[in-house]
Amino acid sequence: MTVFHISPVIPILYVVLQVLALGLMRSNWQFAATLPALAMGAALTMFILGILTNAGGAAVWLVLGLPVATAYLLFLWPIYWLVARVPRRS
Repeated sequence: MTVFHISPVIPILYVVLQVLALGLMRSNWQFAATLPALAMGAALTMFILGILTNAGGAAVWLVLGLPVATAYLLFLWPIYWLVARVPRRS
């Protein structure tokens, strides 16, 4: 039996980055920040359905999806700050 382990920092970091991204980013950046939220919503749905049906691999969706979503947001934020600080040409 394989036991998946995820650092407790990753879920907290994901939630903080996701809330900040959805609150501070605008336009296409906000759409880009919504993608991991949609994916994690689907993973959470699969997790809940798996728990309700006693599926053995119910947690794998969250365990594998959460680090990917967190890495995506960690990649998106520096790009956003670099592009957002550049003044637009008229």
